[in-house]
Amino acid sequence: EGNGDYALSRFPASRALMEGVSLVVVYRDPGAIEKRDIVIYDGADVVDGDTSSVAALLSDRGADGKISLREAIEATNATTNIDAFTPDEIHFSIGSGPQTIVVNGPSGPNPNGNGLDYIIDPVILDATTQPGYAGDPLIELDGTSAGGSAGIWLRTSDSTVRGFIIHSFP
Repeated sequence: EGNGDYALSRFPASRALMEGVSLVVVYRDPGAIEKRDIVIYDGADVVDGDTSSVAALLSDRGADGKISLREAIEATNATTNIDAFTPDEIHFSIGSGPQTIVVNGPSGPNPNGNGLDYIIDPVILDATTQPGYAGDPLIELDGTSAGGSAGIWLRTSDSTVRGFIIHSFP
């Protein structure tokens, strides 16, 4: 009804449900859903924050006080999504304008050679959120130091990756 409440009405006898057909109603309190977004503030490829979960990373960003792409991927992988319709989101705010992330080792708990960890839990990885984005990609993933690994490797469905320049990966 616009406020998160659902009204159910009884069907009139002329619209009775067919025998053997079940009606399942799932109510989800919108206030109970915790939307988990991570904003990348650091173009360095480091892990010094607590990546055991999204909540842990948001509480403990590490010595630099910033969240890197590698940290965000590790934390979202470690955090089970609320449901199939609510993937975690990774946004960018590394200064403004074009930024380069030079991807290099070491790999984390879901290693992909020397590159970023595999993405194993549905996520929206959205570089179009970088301040200054106006249609042309501003976030560049540079794989010249990543050895023989892929840049972004999805090992899950229902994910979105958009707005990147990705180069120098095999």
